Amino acid sequence: MNRRTLLVLTALLLPQWAAAQKPFTLEQILRAPFAENLIAAKKVNRIAWTLDEEGKRNVWVAEGPAFQARRLTSYLTDDGQELGQLSFSEDGNALVYTRGGEKNPAGQYPNPTSSPAGVTQTVWVVPYSGEEPRKVDAGHSSKISSRGTLAYVREGQIWLAALDGSDKPTQLFVRGQNHAQQWSPDGTRLDANTILIQKDRILIGSDPLGIFEFDRPDTKLEQ
Repeated sequence: MNRRTLLVLTALLLPQWAAAQKPFTLEQILRAPFAENLIAAKKVNRIAWTLDEEGKRNVWVAEGPAFQARRLTSYLTDDGQELGQLSFSEDGNALVYTRGGEKNPAGQYPNPTSSPAGVTQTVWVVPYSGEEPRKVDAGHSSKISSRGTLAYVREGQIWLAALDGSDKPTQLFVRGQNHAQQWSPDGTRLDANTILIQKDRILIGSDPLGIFEFDRPDTKLEQ
């Protein structure tokens, strides 16, 4: 079959193929579920991800070898709140996630439904077994140590909390804006990037690498 014959056959058959397809609407396209944030536990055969179904965002899990999916959280209304930053505990028996979006330049959290109760960005823990999620605190970017301590960022500062909720969250008093915290493998050390803006300089760095100092370019422009 030469190229010309193939083009002729395609032109003849294409309308029939198109007619055989079931019609669909824009609403059906917009209602299609969207999965993201797929993660896997370190020591057990379990996976987790977030699924957006018509604006209802939830955590889903599955366990091998069958990997039968099941919904772990029950956010059953479209309130416009983001769901992400998902992570497993060391033993795979709990998951931590962040619910809610970041502040806008005006310092306001996303509140698409204009809820009079207000919204915030919060860190949650949910058992893999399916019990109700527990709110840890306002914050985001949570990291779980191998010893079961949770580190997260709240208003630019690092806070610690017990994964099992046995202790109240405590703040690490470190000057500057802190982020991108990371636990050592044995769970005994927490390293974080720090940005400290002073009158005429900016300090940027992390504990194991040292602090790097820069002149503030905005102060130079003002002179």
